[in-house]
Amino acid sequence: MLTLPRFYSTSTTAHLETRARQLGMRLGIVYGEGDRCDRYFIVSVNGKKLERMVPLGWTGPEAEEGLVQYARDMHASK
Repeated sequence: MLTLPRFYSTSTTAHLETRARQLGMRLGIVYGEGDRCDRYFIVSVNGKKLERMVPLGWTGPEAEEGLVQYARDMHASK
């Protein structure tokens, strides 16, 4: 049976949001739990909800690496 994903904040999402601010971005980050969904996602940038969530990684450290790469990509596109 398919379990619908639930999204919520954790101490790790708070840490990732703080890390994003250190990188010069204001991001909304959640943890998704459910079938094929147990990972961290970016859901908003500068207070604007994204049309599609951006996956960051399966674990906290992996999500932080994804966050740093996302910041690099965002700064390079400006």
